[in-house]
Amino acid sequence: MRATITPGLLALVAASSTVSAQQQTNQSAPFALQIANAANASLNGVYLFACHAGAAIEGLCLSDVTPNYDFFFNTTDTNNPDDSQYTDPSHGQLVWNLPISNNPEITQVSEPLNLQSYSLGTNVIAPLFMPQSSNTVFRFADDNKLTIVTSYNDADLQAGVFPPSSPNQQFYTWNNWYICWGNVGVSYYYEALNWVTAGEPHNPTCQKVDVVRVFAP
Repeated sequence: MRATITPGLLALVAASSTVSAQQQTNQSAPFALQIANAANASLNGVYLFACHAGAAIEGLCLSDVTPNYDFFFNTTDTNNPDDSQYTDPSHGQLVWNLPISNNPEITQVSEPLNLQSYSLGTNVIAPLFMPQSSNTVFRFADDNKLTIVTSYNDADLQAGVFPPSSPNQQFYTWNNWYICWGNVGVSYYYEALNWVTAGEPHNPTCQKVDVVRVFAP
């Protein structure tokens, strides 16, 4: 998909790209994203692609068996040695490059994957590529599984005891990916990749999966 960007959106894209460029130091080789270890074995081996979910917004939908090597992993550096969440070279942002059709100076923009806002009636979130900075930190494990890194786990909280702060805080790696039918972005209804915040998914169509990266041969 190639996007036509309005002046206002182009300004937002340019600003977010500048911020990202200041923080991101390395970009991986392109790779595909593939489903593995699915509860529904028919999903194993299926690839994901960036599917339209609004103006310059994409979700991650199921593709056919043909891989799309158009995802990248950007590592980040905030120049803060105490902030291990961002200086750890295994932590970073998952990005997809949005093609731009009406601006000769900007032909594409790297959009980071974010977890979109979700309804209070569910614990299922559709991740979205959007032209803005992302607070979602990803990590690829040694077996190339995609996970999310956070510094918050309310299962560890104690009454009256303030949780530790940087540099003493602990970081957690989560793997809560599911394939579900549901709203993605601006009211698009897809079978797509989703994240479950905790526990079992409220959405009965969700099926547990792993997401792995596959580099081009």
